[in-house]
Amino acid sequence: MKISRGQLQEIVRRITESDSYIGDLQDHVNYLYETGAIVDALEVRFSSGQVMLTRDVNGDEDTVGEFYSQEEFYSGEPLDDFRTVLNLERECEEAYIEVRDEFPGAGLEVINYAMLHDDDLWGKGIGKLAYQQLIHDAGKDGNVIVPHWCSHGGTTSGQARRLWDKLRSGYQTTGPILIPDNLNL
Repeated sequence: MKISRGQLQEIVRRITESDSYIGDLQDHVNYLYETGAIVDALEVRFSSGQVMLTRDVNGDEDTVGEFYSQEEFYSGEPLDDFRTVLNLERECEEAYIEVRDEFPGAGLEVINYAMLHDDDLWGKGIGKLAYQQLIHDAGKDGNVIVPHWCSHGGTTSGQARRLWDKLRSGYQTTGPILIPDNLNL
């Protein structure tokens, strides 16, 4: 569905001014629905490391968005165990070692999967808020977070990489690693 320039500007303003995430994500998709920027009402559900967006289709639940992260290296583990636990791309491995020097005990979480299945939902700030929730959850659990391409053999779409690069400007970073504002050590 096409949205007006004014609606898009309001969407961008709302996202930019956002301090919290999951409540804002539900409010945000409600706003998009109420203004006609998206066709269907969506329900947002989450648990630590998971954000799901669903819609009702004739009484059946249809998943339209899925975002998952997983803790890969646990906070508090000795760093010398690191190489035996993970198989990271070199750039990410070096960045994580730097992070552990600055934040001893920080764990590592990887975004394993992020997808909005309905391309009418793309470009409306939904993915950004879902990623921010995963980042917040990682910090609460004592973890820093990286995109899937950091895992050896992992992939990240061009669209997800562009979003990750935009998110980097709002967080402390070391290489590709985002350090959540709420990192709980």
